Amino acid sequence: MKNESCLVLGGGSGQLSLIRRLKEKGIHVVLQDRNAKCPARFMADEFVTADTCNSEAAVESARRFKVDSVLTSGTDQPVLAAARAAGERGCPTLISSETALAVTDKEIMKSALVRAGLNTPKYCFAGPGDGAEVLKGLKSPIVVKPVDSQGQRGVVRLESSRDFLRYRDASLKWSRRGRLIIEEYHPNREITVSGWVYRGETSIWAVTDRVTRDFPPHIGLCLAHRYPSAYAASHRSEIRNLTRKCVRALGIENGPLYFQFLITDSGILINETAARLGGAYEDISLPPVCGTDLNEILIGGAMKGYADPEKTEYGFPVDAASFAVPLMFCRQGRIAFTAEEKPVLSFPGVTSFRYLLAKGTVIGPPTNSVQRAAYMVVHGDTPAEVNRILRRTWPRIRLKNREGRQLIRKTLGYALIPNCEQSDEIR
Repeated sequence: MKNESCLVLGGGSGQLSLIRRLKEKGIHVVLQDRNAKCPARFMADEFVTADTCNSEAAVESARRFKVDSVLTSGTDQPVLAAARAAGERGCPTLISSETALAVTDKEIMKSALVRAGLNTPKYCFAGPGDGAEVLKGLKSPIVVKPVDSQGQRGVVRLESSRDFLRYRDASLKWSRRGRLIIEEYHPNREITVSGWVYRGETSIWAVTDRVTRDFPPHIGLCLAHRYPSAYAASHRSEIRNLTRKCVRALGIENGPLYFQFLITDSGILINETAARLGGAYEDISLPPVCGTDLNEILIGGAMKGYADPEKTEYGFPVDAASFAVPLMFCRQGRIAFTAEEKPVLSFPGVTSFRYLLAKGTVIGPPTNSVQRAAYMVVHGDTPAEVNRILRRTWPRIRLKNREGRQLIRKTLGYALIPNCEQSDEIR
């Protein structure tokens, strides 16, 4: 009897646990990634060197290897290629190609949200050759984004419309479709909503704080995810209702959701929506707090086209586990020394840790999330315990240049969960 086979789009660190689970289940893995040296390359049974966003290549891979399902996880734009490949191959699929396009193309996404009467930052669109006149009616500062990119590539905050022509073409290089969305900037705190949709019914697994830092003009580089969220309890009903309205507006009938909302002085604004597991190792961080094995349900859904998880809603006050996921960046320089991962991984409470950049890598100014140097997932019974683990393990994380200087940026404070009593910090 032929083993089931699955085409996975993406073999980076964010897909390792998914591919490991597929292999544990005896599923034949065909991996497509443009990086022939991607971390998951040697876990796969077959490998195709092609861009994960290339729908035509994904369709060809699905047909060539006669796969039974197509999957991606923790990455945004390949969602469309996966849906198209599954549809062309005749495999079950959690979402249609039309829905996949709506959640991966911001031009279509925003139009759907606005038609549903949902609040997003005021916006316009632009392409090659468009000048500052397209920004008429937008207040400065503005945020420029490619409509079909990911990982903060090409995303900049500009203080006036006069700066638009200086950065337009650089941002357009990151758009396969050659289109930009320009939005009014709102001071905010960002949260993420993770969950699952089953036959149109939405279950929310967790709300986390997405803690970011700007490196002007580049904006919104995520330095940590924290749970519990500092803002979820006070916005409980609004978050739940807005999430379900987004699901309906975008036509998501089955599968994962990962929405980014902005908490502003004028209410919650929708930043972006996605039909996928999040890219900050949510398949590792969320199970202890939501009671659901995300990879297991994702694989089951891809095999059948739907999956009915246990109904798990986030509760208040939160009495489940806490976690933090610091995402580390480096100062400029060349990596000459990488410490061993074992001293960090062996520390109680550290669920996962990995260096992401190899020796010899030259680090430039921070511009997007591809430059992450390392990540760690820490779980604890309380926020105070998570913070204590973070403080004790951080000094063990070392990437150094030839002169012995630590290159990891001092961003521990972004990962620490706020509002913890000092007495609980010291035991």
